[in-house]
Amino acid sequence: MARKVKQKENIPEPDTTEEIIRTLSDIMLSSIQRLSDEDLEDVDPMKLMKQASDLIRIAVYKRTMDIKNKKLSEVGFESVKDKVFEGLARQYPDLYEKLESAIDELAEEEYNGGEE
Repeated sequence: MARKVKQKENIPEPDTTEEIIRTLSDIMLSSIQRLSDEDLEDVDPMKLMKQASDLIRIAVYKRTMDIKNKKLSEVGFESVKDKVFEGLARQYPDLYEKLESAIDELAEEEYNGGEE
């Protein structure tokens, strides 16, 4: 009897750092937009540019770290996966063939949009 595995919804977890950056950006933009012409005369443009630059630098650093971490986890997973499959193929060839066939079927279902 085939057992259907309930598929998890692919809902990304909220990224609090991204939300903080987005919120700070919105606050800065709203504050600037509310300034009157007289208020703008009192604003130090260099200070404003530095604050904007700092916010951009933080966002870029965060994205760079996300990409590096993703690459590291993918490389780690691929390495473990390769070792497991090599071991299965060598010690349990029948099990390896069944697993390979099951993976191919699942990939085909995924490619066809879950249609059977």
